[in-house]
Amino acid sequence: MDIETVRGRVQELALKFGVQAPDVELGEPPQGCPAALRRTGKGATIVIGPEFTPIPAPVQEASLAWMVGALDRARVPRGLGWQGRLTLVLGGVLIGVALGVFSATMTPLDAYGLFAVLFVAVLARSIRVRTFALDRLVADICGLETMAVALSHAARNPLKVTGARRLLQMMSPSAATRAARLRLPAGAPTAA
Repeated sequence: MDIETVRGRVQELALKFGVQAPDVELGEPPQGCPAALRRTGKGATIVIGPEFTPIPAPVQEASLAWMVGALDRARVPRGLGWQGRLTLVLGGVLIGVALGVFSATMTPLDAYGLFAVLFVAVLARSIRVRTFALDRLVADICGLETMAVALSHAARNPLKVTGARRLLQMMSPSAATRAARLRLPAGAPTAA
């Protein structure tokens, strides 16, 4: 798919999703990703890398739809959400109380460790909520067949990311879990 075709498809998807179309440019997305959504202030840019072209067309379609759909702030939650922030505040208060009550055995380092575990749990939950909401939105716009092909491809060809992106990928639901959540048929079509 050449860059002009991608731009046209992104424009069409933006109309379907009811969002402002992001810019599209050729470039180097993060290591291991064929394409990526880069947020810039109030705008966004989809960066298409050389690994995007060999991907099957339905998978390209779903990838673009996920990136455009992620811009829909009304239907796709952003950040930790109010439940996540409330959990962190209440958890922080409880850890502070526990530190005061168990001051003889609990050190501040223990409290920081507990808060870090709590933060990772809240972050993992918010990633799952966002992923499932975005999958549902893309399935509604592009169809379940496109999602089935894309998730099948994702299961067979996981992204090869490192560092913090790898940690985020580990916290994300698997392609099989996402397919089950969408109630995709077991014999869903697969991409080449």
